[in-house]
Amino acid sequence: MSKDKSQADRSVTKEVFPMKEIREALGMSQVKFAVAIGIDPGTVSRAERGLTEPVFTALQMKRLCRLTNKSIEEIPDYLGKDFSKHQLQR
Repeated sequence: MSKDKSQADRSVTKEVFPMKEIREALGMSQVKFAVAIGIDPGTVSRAERGLTEPVFTALQMKRLCRLTNKSIEEIPDYLGKDFSKHQLQR
């Protein structure tokens, strides 16, 4: 097996979660993004890594909509991990 092929076999496609895409499109750090919508920076970090799905108050969601200049309908249903896609099969 060639060296290039073995390296390609080891590469893993990394899932990018919507919160990270939104934040990066705004050109904001995790801390600035968190402060702007009124959440803890750790919440942003965990959502961006797909560890949790953030829960927002109505005020925080309004801030996110204003920050992104999007309506609530344009915001993805899941900003972190979509647990409905990852439930165990019984």
